[in-house]
Amino acid sequence: MKTASISAKTSYPPWIFVLIYLTGLAGHALYTRMNLSDFAGGQLHEFGYWEVVLEIAASGYAFSYWILPCALWCMLRDLRGHARYDVLIRFGARTDWALARLRAAGPWIAVLVGGLMVVALVGGMGQSFSWQWQAASMDPVVLSHFSGLTRTFPVPVLSALVQGVALAVTLAVLTLCVAASGAFLALPWIPPVTAVLLLIWTWFSFRSEGVLTALLGPTTYVLPWRADSVLGLGPGGGVMVAVVASILAMSIARRLEINRAFVAGVPVRGVIVGAGILIVAALCFGTVDPKLPLESQAIFLLQGVGFEATSLIHFLANGLLVALPSLVVYREIVAALDGRGYAEMIRLGSPTRWYRRRLIQAAQWAIVYAGFVGLAAGALIALRTGSLPDLRAWRDIGAWGVALALQVMVMLLLLVLAGIVTRRIDSAAYATGAALVLAWPVGAPSRWSPSGQASLARFVDDSAPLATTLNVQPLFILLIWLAVLTTIALALANRSRGELN
Repeated sequence: MKTASISAKTSYPPWIFVLIYLTGLAGHALYTRMNLSDFAGGQLHEFGYWEVVLEIAASGYAFSYWILPCALWCMLRDLRGHARYDVLIRFGARTDWALARLRAAGPWIAVLVGGLMVVALVGGMGQSFSWQWQAASMDPVVLSHFSGLTRTFPVPVLSALVQGVALAVTLAVLTLCVAASGAFLALPWIPPVTAVLLLIWTWFSFRSEGVLTALLGPTTYVLPWRADSVLGLGPGGGVMVAVVASILAMSIARRLEINRAFVAGVPVRGVIVGAGILIVAALCFGTVDPKLPLESQAIFLLQGVGFEATSLIHFLANGLLVALPSLVVYREIVAALDGRGYAEMIRLGSPTRWYRRRLIQAAQWAIVYAGFVGLAAGALIALRTGSLPDLRAWRDIGAWGVALALQVMVMLLLLVLAGIVTRRIDSAAYATGAALVLAWPVGAPSRWSPSGQASLARFVDDSAPLATTLNVQPLFILLIWLAVLTTIALALANRSRGELN
């Protein structure tokens, strides 16, 4: 009873969230109306009531940067109170529990969708009203700036209705994704990580061009005009594909779960290699122009972060490529400290020898991981262009692979050193955050940073994009950091006696 009372006191009333949500949408509506007015004054076009409503409601920016973050907050808030064993045990399968979370999400999904449509309907007031499309919706110049006005239906009111349905269906599918990740109660960090990855992927897919990002991007299914151009199934094709795909996925997942056909035998390291290949594939098909020369494609694909400036998308991708394998190996090291792992440490005579053996095994894994991801990068470039990369492109990819393997080891040593110094497992989270901060380019000092060196942008920073020579300074920097961190970690290992809390 005491815990419940504390939770009730710390939770905010729902009306505060609704007020914040509507305030953000109102700001979006005001900005949209001002933008339409300025454009109408310069192009001598008059926008009618429904054109304004559609431009407010069918906005990829509003969905990506405001509606989806609010929806993810609602999802995580719901899981916080229901992701418990005493709740999960009432259902026959985890998929049933996820579907129950979707049913419980109905009210706040209705609030999000209804709030958007109400703000859009109110935001169109003051414009000339007609049930038919206005002349502006037939002007190519207008449509190049305001794609939401595309005449996908005979009357605009039908487009507005389908827009609301598409938003509701997309939020329902994303709710299932987050709820399914929250069914594994032993790993409470999975739902927030899933939510963050969904948000990053939405931003990336919305602002990039490519077949993969268009087919898998949430904005394709939340915007009927975008679904019509990408899927070719009409403006309602996105809703149809999302509903059918989610039903099939949940049915297959439930059957596998009931029949105990779990993929428990799949090694975690294999999953991480697959995740690395998927990240590179998303960059390749979402950002790389196939018309560029092969070497330029390799540099653009694997640029990561530079010294003076960076692409946020490549910065995040580079961070994931380095952090995922490092965290997996660190998790295995922590797990090995229990039971026979600790006995092995005693048999070897000192924690230093035990950590040295583990680091050698981790180095072998880092080489294999970087090799697979590097080969995948070359294969993806060949698939993208229809021709094999030349020797110069393979040389660049090979140098990047070596830097990636060294970067994984440097990150792992930062995690291990943080755990040894603080004797706490959760110090890895702070070490990961510090490594990402150090990876951000700050000019000349970033040349000596232990993070972010796995980047072709740093190899060719002082040269032309098609340089015949590489600046291998990042490799030497990584080797120096690897030697220094290894020496410090092994020297402090005996002091901690291998104990972590």
